[in-house]
Amino acid sequence: MGYYNKSSDYSLPNLAQLDSLSGAGKNLDSFISAFFGTGAVFGTTWNGSSWLITGQLSYGSQNVGAVISLSGGKFLNLTSKFYGYFKDGGAWIDGWNGTAWLVAGNNDNRASLVEYLNGSVTNLTPFLGYLPHGSWIQFLLWNGSAWFIGGHEIFGFLEGDHFVNELNASPFAKSGALSATFTRGEWIIGGGPPAKLLIVKGTSIVENLTPQSYLNDWVNGLVYYDGYLLAGGKGVDSSGLIHPALVAYSLRDGNFRSFNLSGDLATSFDGGQIQFMANVSFDGKNFVLVAGQGDYNPISGYSIGALMEIYS
Repeated sequence: MGYYNKSSDYSLPNLAQLDSLSGAGKNLDSFISAFFGTGAVFGTTWNGSSWLITGQLSYGSQNVGAVISLSGGKFLNLTSKFYGYFKDGGAWIDGWNGTAWLVAGNNDNRASLVEYLNGSVTNLTPFLGYLPHGSWIQFLLWNGSAWFIGGHEIFGFLEGDHFVNELNASPFAKSGALSATFTRGEWIIGGGPPAKLLIVKGTSIVENLTPQSYLNDWVNGLVYYDGYLLAGGKGVDSSGLIHPALVAYSLRDGNFRSFNLSGDLATSFDGGQIQFMANVSFDGKNFVLVAGQGDYNPISGYSIGALMEIYS
């Protein structure tokens, strides 16, 4: 794979969803980004030499900028009350018209992480629990103006499993399946169990992959799976003691086989301070990676920054 890096500006918002898969003629120069836990979301474009951050979206005191999702460049799902902290979250759908946000609806007591699929009304939404409460995943449907529960709920994330950390609902998953990922063990010094991967079709779980023989490191940010390609980042605890590297695997003959990626995200940046993988996008040609610094460190506070790399 070829490699180039468009960003070394660590002052960028630290979580990003690239609009790389939405429609013919779209390039990889535009994405929606969020400051971790601050309640601010931005539209971001590349002008040839630097990033332009415009179009701030916030809901007053609501911390809406933790995890976000684009669908076809039109709708944005976002979150509130980052990482739970004993509180419920809220999910919004907003349209970005190029200069302003158009709020289409919200549910203020349900979602903490959400994904919206291009051409689909199915959303996989985990309620994010803070220690020691655990988490569960709900499947919500968006009818154009409101959320409603659409069938299956996944329980079992109880005390000791900690919380759902990443969610990915890939429109490229084989047989129309959706994928949800979560990690356990955040806030444990030195890491915890490997991330699990749930493959969901409709309202049923049809596959549960935990490739421990291949992902035997703590994976915090298992953010992409399409039935054939799996990618994520090794984890970091909340004191910033573990510096992750990008890990990527292709699934062939029922086995995950690793392949190498070059560039900063394959190791670390800014002195090895990547906190997590923020997003991975793949359209069959371009492999777009975003990593961020933004996990709350109880010693040093917030660390804000982002790095994007594109492989093609």
